[in-house]
Amino acid sequence: MNRWHTPILGILLLLLLLLMSAGVSAEVTAQETFMITEQENPAPLTLTVANGTIVNGSSIPTEYTCLGQKKNPEIRWSNIPNGTRSLVCMLDDPDAPLGTFTHWIVYNIPPETEKIPEAFSTPSGSSHMSIGINTAKENSYYPPCPPTGQTHRYRFMLYALDIGDLTDNLDRTGIDMVLADHTIKNTEIVATFKR
Repeated sequence: MNRWHTPILGILLLLLLLLMSAGVSAEVTAQETFMITEQENPAPLTLTVANGTIVNGSSIPTEYTCLGQKKNPEIRWSNIPNGTRSLVCMLDDPDAPLGTFTHWIVYNIPPETEKIPEAFSTPSGSSHMSIGINTAKENSYYPPCPPTGQTHRYRFMLYALDIGDLTDNLDRTGIDMVLADHTIKNTEIVATFKR
């Protein structure tokens, strides 16, 4: 055997062992990071609508629709993830005849806030919450009001964002652009209503 072979083989073996060790170390570090992240945010973001009377698959009470008092239900949440700088709450109708109809957008909600109160309509006294522009071009809650005889789905959606202080008068397109890049976690409740 060439006298250079033995030292070269030794060096190659040493390099191989170092690479294997680095790979194991990186895998352990990645696992530890994942475990720490999971421990920081162990519970899912939760949403409660109208004190729990509106849940997945339920019918929206008339008082929150165009046949009733036309007021928004109370919206509560819990388990806000770490790093949240603001929340966004929306209500839309994906079954509207001309495409998704956005009924309500509330954003710039401080993460320490616990709820949006029932019949909330203006930002005054709301800890700087902003009301966006709905599909009817109004800065307000537009109550569910499907065509007569039709049952539509209505999605109550909540998003935790890593950004705050969004500009005033955002519409659905503007909000969706923000959500695409800044959502940490989100959740939704899908209820129905028929006239």
